[in-house]
Amino acid sequence: MKQLLLSMLLAIVVYANETDLYSFRADFNQSIQDEHNKTIHYYGTVITKRPNFALWHYIRPIEKKLYVYHNVLTIIEPDMEQAIVKRVTDNIDIFSIINHAKTIDANHSEAHYNDQKFLLTFQQDHQLSSISYRDELDNRVRINFSKQQYNVDLNTTLFNAIIPEGFDIIK
Repeated sequence: MKQLLLSMLLAIVVYANETDLYSFRADFNQSIQDEHNKTIHYYGTVITKRPNFALWHYIRPIEKKLYVYHNVLTIIEPDMEQAIVKRVTDNIDIFSIINHAKTIDANHSEAHYNDQKFLLTFQQDHQLSSISYRDELDNRVRINFSKQQYNVDLNTTLFNAIIPEGFDIIK
């Protein structure tokens, strides 16, 4: 779960590069490769909005929704009929991470955060195409983005997690 949250927070940060950028929507393919070169792939959609709203909807291989609404993280897992709700206590200015990234070349930047290095890759049109890093378990993580949309008008109620009746709630 920590790597999902880290991915979510980093993704929110990346879209804050431009001062006039206030929201982002994209499809994603996330791959996580362990030290034995075993790889698992996740597919879904991400929607983010300034200052700290996000929705990661994982569609495959299992459905899962991760909501960030202000300082509350809610993970809804329909297959397990459960929801995990926790306060994100880190008072992290996640938008400053990208602002401290250093340009490597026309299509790549590097950011350092919590003793981790992140490689950001951009397309020729300056759209974010991927984020790569090693997580706390030394897995190689790569998140590829497609169908990117910037500055989409989003109502913050979109980020309110609605927990289905009868689901177990873990706090």
